[in-house]
Amino acid sequence: TGVQTCAFRSRSTDPYITPKPWTKSDATTIDTLLKSSPFPPGANSLEFTYGTTSTVASYLYLTILLSQHLAFCHLHRLPTPLPLQQACSSLEEAITTWSIAQESLVSVPKTDYETLSLVTCHVLAFHASVAVYFHTLIRPCSLSLLRSYNKTCISNLLAAEALKCSHSARMGWNSMAPIVWPGFIAACEAGPEQRPLWRVWWIGVQRYSIGSIGVLWGVVQEVWEMRDEGEREVPGWRAVLKRNGRRVMSGG
Repeated sequence: TGVQTCAFRSRSTDPYITPKPWTKSDATTIDTLLKSSPFPPGANSLEFTYGTTSTVASYLYLTILLSQHLAFCHLHRLPTPLPLQQACSSLEEAITTWSIAQESLVSVPKTDYETLSLVTCHVLAFHASVAVYFHTLIRPCSLSLLRSYNKTCISNLLAAEALKCSHSARMGWNSMAPIVWPGFIAACEAGPEQRPLWRVWWIGVQRYSIGSIGVLWGVVQEVWEMRDEGEREVPGWRAVLKRNGRRVMSGG
């Protein structure tokens, strides 16, 4: 699952979508959609290493997959099949109604409150960014909802870093790389009023001295500049990467 997670994070920030035809055998309900996911229920190794759960990782996988089907329709100027529309609606409902209470987080003992808090912050941030990703890639939503998910993401990423830097933090936490994928996806869609908090987080995580973090922060700032100039294409990161002919690895 670790290799699969890295692969899907990498695909998620590819500015060029690979179109895939929709077939009649494809699923439309969330239960049947999840059966196609490479992340089996209970894949708890994702929680501490990647800051997500098998369910939320599956939502990311399905968002990428459905965007490929939609891209095929767009490329060939075909109407979107009703079952594909239903599949998108099923995924949207699942993402919207998801709650951290649904997750068992069995990789952490229930008595280890500090680690449980850290993992919870990462999972909440990851889910919020998947919601941002879905609404910028597949189905637009209101600006207020997008800002709400953005606020959830940055709040939890800042909280996670605060936990790692606290005096009571466990040994090894302070050097543990941050979960960057949620920050990259959400920060690109941050409103002007949300940018100061994002700057705090991005500047703070530079201390890890991971090359990709600096590159991603550069892309985020380019997106903000593009938006300030009046360009509204979404996702913002895709517009910037296409314009510059680049690809990025979205980190942890």
